[in-house]
Amino acid sequence: MAKGCEEDRIAVSDKQETLIYSTPREDDTKKMLDLKVIKFDGKEYKVKTYMAAPESCGKGVVRRLDIRLTEREVQLAFSHEENRPTLGVRRIGNSTLVIITFVDDYVPRWMICFGMPMKCFRYKKRYEVCYRCGELGHRSDVCDSPHEKCRGCGVASPPKDYECTPRCRVCGKEQVTGGNRCEELFRTPYIVRKR
Repeated sequence: MAKGCEEDRIAVSDKQETLIYSTPREDDTKKMLDLKVIKFDGKEYKVKTYMAAPESCGKGVVRRLDIRLTEREVQLAFSHEENRPTLGVRRIGNSTLVIITFVDDYVPRWMICFGMPMKCFRYKKRYEVCYRCGELGHRSDVCDSPHEKCRGCGVASPPKDYECTPRCRVCGKEQVTGGNRCEELFRTPYIVRKR
């Protein structure tokens, strides 16, 4: 192990296909955030990195940001003097949604982006639900389960003409797991944050 790495921590989540790296050294953090490819067993894997924010930070979501903008351009777009101080700005996957992490827990209703006011919504963390295997904790695009299940009731390998009585695994009500009507789908923080 390299000198000074005794405090570094690595955690792997097979289910979510994520790797968490923790270090107290700022220069190592910057190197990891610039990482684009990991080599493992002779293969190269593209990776997307970001720094997790402390629980005391507020997170907001801005919609309809041009998909052609790079990460750097998105960050510069929100660096307007009237905006609240931020820790980071990142796109959610390849969507037009952007998550803004603020220095404190206050999330403003509006953010200036390229000189235009844009509506900012409080970010709500959702339980991830796999539509393929019906499990909680990961999405179907990273599911490695060989068995498909009915999303409604959890029956393994249902036939095409199968009719089920759905039961949500998050709230327990008669609906598909993680459906839009599920009141428990969004994780509510222990401390209700102020706006």
